[in-house]
Amino acid sequence: MWWQYIIILASFGILSWVFIRRFKITKKDLKYERDLEKKIIKEEKEKEEVKVETEDKDPSEFKKEVLKSERKRSYNINELNRNFMKAEELFEEGKLEEAEKIFIKVLSMLPDHEEANNKLGILYLKQENYKKAEIIYKKIIKRVKNNAIFYSNLALSCYRQKKFDEAITFYEKAIKLDNTRSARYVSLGQIHFELNEYQKALDSFLKASSLEPENNELLFILADIYKRMGKLKESRDYFEKIVQKDPENEEAKQAIEKLPAVD
Repeated sequence: MWWQYIIILASFGILSWVFIRRFKITKKDLKYERDLEKKIIKEEKEKEEVKVETEDKDPSEFKKEVLKSERKRSYNINELNRNFMKAEELFEEGKLEEAEKIFIKVLSMLPDHEEANNKLGILYLKQENYKKAEIIYKKIIKRVKNNAIFYSNLALSCYRQKKFDEAITFYEKAIKLDNTRSARYVSLGQIHFELNEYQKALDSFLKASSLEPENNELLFILADIYKRMGKLKESRDYFEKIVQKDPENEEAKQAIEKLPAVD
């Protein structure tokens, strides 16, 4: 039976050796994993440190770039202002071709320069280059939507090109923004008059006259429109208003004489 004990002891020894061996391997694996984790953490930390070191390596260089940029921007602004003032000076002197070139130079530096765009648009209106004026003002109103003058000038450029529908739209927009200028009502009325839209023309000239009640020319236009509409009594009334204000106005007197009698 002694040999059975030997087999049992041998088996126990083998199992113990296997257990110890597996324990050592497991411990070694765990140590390897911990070392690997520490290595990864260290490398990530070094990366972060390198990143920060790179970004903040020389703050003075960044400061130099900022100052250089500011000096360049300041120089450009000064140059722009000098050119704009020179263009305005030439514009006032009536040297429109020279002024045009410098206004265009200003806009090449700052395309959205509002006053340079406006002055260039006015310049084109003076030169009767209505297509260019239209292009300029359509560009402006895309960015500046609340300036009645821009819409009014755009309307004029369209009117001169016989684009009556657009002109009406832009004059109405200008009046909506600022209804204190009689000239805009006159311009709008003029378009309706040319289109034989006498009632609309009458409405516009009545509004203009209410803003300038002493303007006899507006009274004369109103008298003429009433006459064209067949409203002879109203026409006579307006001609007589002119004579009352200006007894020497022969044109109004002759118009009254030519009117048929009204019961």
